[in-house]
Amino acid sequence: MKIMFCLGSLGIGGAERVITNLANTFVKNNEVAIVVSTPKNEIYKLDKRIKYEVIDSLTEKNKIRKVFNRVKRTEKIIDEFKPDIIIAFLPEPSIRISMLRKKIKTPVILSVRDDPKVDYKKWKLFIPMKLFFGNADAFVFQTEEQRQFFSKDIQKKSTIIFNPINANFICEPFTGTRKKIIVSVGRLMPQKNQKLLIDAFSIVNKLHLDYELHIYGEGTLRNELQKQIDDLSLTNCVFLDGVTSNLKEKIYDASMFVLSSKHEGLPNALLEAMALGTPCITTKFSGGGAEAIIKNNINGLLVDNDINQLSEGINYFIENKEQAIKCGLEASKEMKQ
Repeated sequence: MKIMFCLGSLGIGGAERVITNLANTFVKNNEVAIVVSTPKNEIYKLDKRIKYEVIDSLTEKNKIRKVFNRVKRTEKIIDEFKPDIIIAFLPEPSIRISMLRKKIKTPVILSVRDDPKVDYKKWKLFIPMKLFFGNADAFVFQTEEQRQFFSKDIQKKSTIIFNPINANFICEPFTGTRKKIIVSVGRLMPQKNQKLLIDAFSIVNKLHLDYELHIYGEGTLRNELQKQIDDLSLTNCVFLDGVTSNLKEKIYDASMFVLSSKHEGLPNALLEAMALGTPCITTKFSGGGAEAIIKNNINGLLVDNDINQLSEGINYFIENKEQAIKCGLEASKEMKQ
């Protein structure tokens, strides 16, 4: 079978990681192509057998012509590769592929990766989504909340599939004395809401001076977050550690993993931390993913997107280590599914 994936880029992100995991698996028995709109620093390693295409021209500055060229170039690649199935992730590639569906013979699957209430808030995406999404043959959602956003006709053509977890994260949980480190992973951007996490940790720090917070990821808010850390006098215990290639080792023996997002689909970083058996805390972000995988105080902690609830949750795991470990072990067991 010939499988084609379409997405914005292979830069840092959950959708990008999922496509990499899927493509590297599928290429063992199929021909696989990945078509990206924009070239970015690709941090995920692709199997050399995967065909990789970038459709944007770096010299084209006109936005209208760029959109037109993307559609034209995508159609050309489809004609050359002749895929048996096309799978599109994220809004712009999904709209582009659904626009082409009536011109091509190839079945199309659209995969929603974030909270669609946020993704399609702007009219320039909402209107074409309403006009063209119905052309697709099938839809994949991560949560029921995502699915309920769309029309009944789309819901009838849909299924819910949780993200695959990279096999590297499926292992026996750490059993020694955990480091007094709290880990968070995510792009430094408003969606991930690290500002809330840092504010919450400033409260935790007053009771537990020996704990550190390490945030992995890069993004546009780095300078703003660093200033927040400095202003709160947390420079010696809160660290923006950037992107790392050995994330598993950073999470594996930490005291806990904390996600503070405002909206998500089904965050890979949270799934991977749970798979490792690291005690996890997450805010109840919009999109429904947190409630889909976390059973409060059974396999992790669910808290409101609130500074007091988040700090209380962190303090609870610090002060109730046996319960934290118990939650981590239960999460690890469930993630093996």
